[in-house]
Amino acid sequence: MRPFANPLTSARLIAAFVFGVGLMFGTGPLPSAKAAGLSGTWSGSGVMRLNSGGSERVRCRVKYFRQSSTTFSMDARCASGAGRLTQSGSLVKTSASKYQGTVFNAQHGISATVYVTLRGRRQSVYITSAGGTGSFALRKR
Repeated sequence: MRPFANPLTSARLIAAFVFGVGLMFGTGPLPSAKAAGLSGTWSGSGVMRLNSGGSERVRCRVKYFRQSSTTFSMDARCASGAGRLTQSGSLVKTSASKYQGTVFNAQHGISATVYVTLRGRRQSVYITSAGGTGSFALRKR
């Protein structure tokens, strides 16, 4: 049995999460050595919580590509009981190890705000959208 009555709502919230991982806007310079830490492939899992109730486990693989000393593009693929999603976006550093921004999933027409905290080879991700919230732990592969 699926945890959500409406799989499309679940898929849209998951899509919003993953795109939320993508666009981050911030200020301040980013040292090149630290910026390079985000580049590469990250994977992990987390939980999406719908405002209407219920939750769902989600697995993701995210690839980050350096665009400048403070910005990265990204591609993400996620899967849950509601299906598979593919997203892309960009990130900007906001402080020593944090990223923040907005992403959009064209497949479902969903946008979200995402907050990423980088700690070495681990990443904590929090997402918020009109449909709910999510939290994820990713590790560098």
